[in-house]
Amino acid sequence: MIKEKFEELKQSLIERGYRKYNQQWHHEDYIIGKSFHKEDNQWEEGRAAYQILISVYDWTLHPEYFDRIPKECRNRVGLEVHIDMSRTIDERLDLTFDWKESDTVEKVEQLAEEYYEAMCRIVLEPRNNK
Repeated sequence: MIKEKFEELKQSLIERGYRKYNQQWHHEDYIIGKSFHKEDNQWEEGRAAYQILISVYDWTLHPEYFDRIPKECRNRVGLEVHIDMSRTIDERLDLTFDWKESDTVEKVEQLAEEYYEAMCRIVLEPRNNK
């Protein structure tokens, strides 16, 4: 995605309640994320049932690599979407995919909700597995 289009996307994400996090989870430049279904569960663990985390790889921030990056890619930003479901402290279900030019925030949020609902139907709560 070209940098200008990404800046528009980033602004729309922030307007929807997403926040920027500076961390080095997968060697990204930063993450933009939001939690969904925040609630207390039966173990009194206040947590979100799932998060959408968008790893941002902004090549424009790294001119030291421009000799290795084709000119047409130097003004681009790579995005990797992580839907991380964790209803309890000892559960982790992840879905990861690349953000495509045709993707929208609404489409990604709908996919995340559908993934969450499907996993809730087929995966028992971890502490109830017997």
